[in-house]
Amino acid sequence: MYKVKFMSGFDLKVLGIILMLGDHIYECFSNQGAPIWLTVLGRAVAPIFLFLSAEGFYYTHSKFFFFMLDSLIYSCF
Repeated sequence: MYKVKFMSGFDLKVLGIILMLGDHIYECFSNQGAPIWLTVLGRAVAPIFLFLSAEGFYYTHSKFFFFMLDSLIYSCF
C-alpha cells in the first residue's frame, strides 16, 4: 500500500507564516476595515507550530538539548 503525503513540514511552516502574516495585517489595519477572517484564519497557526515542535522533539537524537533549547526560547517570551 502506498503512503500518500499531503503536506510536508516545510509546507506547514509556509502555510503558518502566510496565515500569521494575515493575522498581523488584521491587527495593524483593523480600525481601517480589514476583514475579520484574516484573524480567524491566523488563529490556526499556534496548533500548527505546536505540532511541528512536537514532531521535531519526537525525531531528534538529543532530546535533552532540544528540551533545553525550547525552554530557553520560550522563557524569553
